[in-house]
Amino acid sequence: MSSCTIKSDRRSELRMENGDTMRWKRPGKFEDHKAWMVDRSPSGLGFLTQTGVAPRVGEILNLRRLDDDRWATLDRAVRVVRADPATDESLTMVGCRLE
Repeated sequence: MSSCTIKSDRRSELRMENGDTMRWKRPGKFEDHKAWMVDRSPSGLGFLTQTGVAPRVGEILNLRRLDDDRWATLDRAVRVVRADPATDESLTMVGCRLE
């Protein structure tokens, strides 16, 4: 289980750190990209993914996270509101709002 500490940044809500492994894809596309969740709040979440496949601001994504030994689909799609290079240029930090 991941450690949970509270962070505050651009969002008005408190967010919890989260280190879950996840997968993402654009609806209607045949793709499956790996990501690592960084944090989550009641209205959004942040994750790291490879820069070469990173989604763009405005795109809608479907997410799944690894729950013990199976992939669980998040109930709601998310909209990308931020995509910034991470310290490691091979990764992009993606900020999403729950739809």
